[in-house]
Amino acid sequence: MTLEYFNSIKHQILPFIQSRNEPEWGTNQKKIQIDSEKRPVYAPLPGDLICLFGVKIKNIIRVIMKHQLPKGVTPRQIDKLAKKNLTKILQDKITVEKEPWGALRLTTGDAYESATCMLGWVWEYLMETLGDEIIFAIPASDVILFLPAGNKTGLIQLEKKVKAIHKKSNQKLSKKIFKYDGWNSEVVKE
Repeated sequence: MTLEYFNSIKHQILPFIQSRNEPEWGTNQKKIQIDSEKRPVYAPLPGDLICLFGVKIKNIIRVIMKHQLPKGVTPRQIDKLAKKNLTKILQDKITVEKEPWGALRLTTGDAYESATCMLGWVWEYLMETLGDEIIFAIPASDVILFLPAGNKTGLIQLEKKVKAIHKKSNQKLSKKIFKYDGWNSEVVKE
């Protein structure tokens, strides 16, 4: 990719959350490998999730590969640029809905819900609203749910919700439940 071409598309680069595991719904996509020489530009996420960076042209996502980066452009710059672009897209579109069992659900109207986990300002809002430790799940690309870590009843409902989403969704991501404490994310339920 030339620097000129990169500059013409850089405003379209976005983060896309994917599962590292082979999908369970019957496609023949391969397990995402991140150790090859021609690996994608990515950001690690907890458990079985990964953030890939790509350009959405019409309804096709073209993942940016590390070897395609123009000289002088780093993966860190791609990460920062993608977050900036996503913030511009979601600036007035993101809404927070409260589930009857206490969880917060972010909606964007554009299936960018899972990618909101890459935005620091989203986590700041959630920590102000839910407290310093948050339980969350990203069962599908269009679903992300959050709970205060101490909500035991909510955790049981969250597990049920994740299973239900995995039965219906054609955009499955992770069955795992995670905990975020402001510094780290980790798997709390497999």
